[in-house]
Amino acid sequence: MGAKEYNEMEVWFGIADDDLLRASRLMGFDDLVGAGMHIQQAIEKYLKGYLVFKGWKLKRIHNLGELLDYAVDYDSSFQEFFDGCIRITDFYLRGRYPEFISELLVVKDIEDAYTLAEKIRDKVKQERSI
Repeated sequence: MGAKEYNEMEVWFGIADDDLLRASRLMGFDDLVGAGMHIQQAIEKYLKGYLVFKGWKLKRIHNLGELLDYAVDYDSSFQEFFDGCIRITDFYLRGRYPEFISELLVVKDIEDAYTLAEKIRDKVKQERSI
């Protein structure tokens, strides 16, 4: 890992931190769809930052399951996040496309997703000290 990859990772993490902060604020206004979309975006950016750090060539992917598949190639412990990330990928679609609004989000969905985002954040950020 060179300085370029480290700097790029930090930029991704900074944008992800902003998305997570936005999600927290939207949760305070009971905007569950908006919060869910920003949680998905935060996780996507944390994973992309981690992958770029590992030398992965950036791809336009919004599916968290697909990004996790790449992350698992570097560290199999990312597998634990798979089920949650599959659910959270749908949050992005709900905020963008009407046909994906099939069921309402509840506060617990968003709280669980936010907790998962924090766990992923902590995991990828620990890479800086390894």
